[in-house]
Amino acid sequence: MVCLFIVVALMRDLFGNRAALSEFLTNWEQNISLQSLPLCCCCSFLPNIESTEKNLRRVERLVLQSPVVRITLEILNIVLFLEQASYDTSKIMLEIIQNISCLLALYGCFILMQLGKEKLRPYQFFPIFLFVSITQIILTLQREIFILIGRYFIFASTEKPYTYSYFWNCFVTTFEMLILQCSVSFLLSPKRCALFDTLRQSVDDETLREALKSNNNRA
Repeated sequence: MVCLFIVVALMRDLFGNRAALSEFLTNWEQNISLQSLPLCCCCSFLPNIESTEKNLRRVERLVLQSPVVRITLEILNIVLFLEQASYDTSKIMLEIIQNISCLLALYGCFILMQLGKEKLRPYQFFPIFLFVSITQIILTLQREIFILIGRYFIFASTEKPYTYSYFWNCFVTTFEMLILQCSVSFLLSPKRCALFDTLRQSVDDETLREALKSNNNRA
């Protein structure tokens, strides 16, 4: 889940900092919409909030909480496993909390990705965010769905339903990651994404240096 926070940090850095992002959104009269996937997309009654630094920081914290919660839950999982204190029941509760935390992080990311699209479009930033979000869904939520369905329905009659479920989840995940990798290589190629187009940046820098040199000569 750290990847989601890195994407948010990258978005902020492309604008310069949080203050510059807030100023850009204010100039464009763009507020923060809370009506977003995956939690509140149908909640039309939710108000829009001002794009202040304070509000942007609050939305970023929705994303930041996920890696903190996940690390804490993993430590608790290890302790409960070693203590054998109702481990099966405790593990289910920890997984529920982990999935809720993941959904909150995705919700915060989707809110932020609606902001400043005009400036981020040359960087293909929305596809980058989409790929990272899909990866997190595959590695977190899909795994739990596979294990739940396989353990209690499809492979319930086998000796090791959890093992079978985990195997098929890994099998499907391998092909999904292959498709994502091919899509990333195509959409984020240097000629399509300014973020990786170092040639264009070097040409722009050279043009700028020549213009400055020409102005100095005239002076």
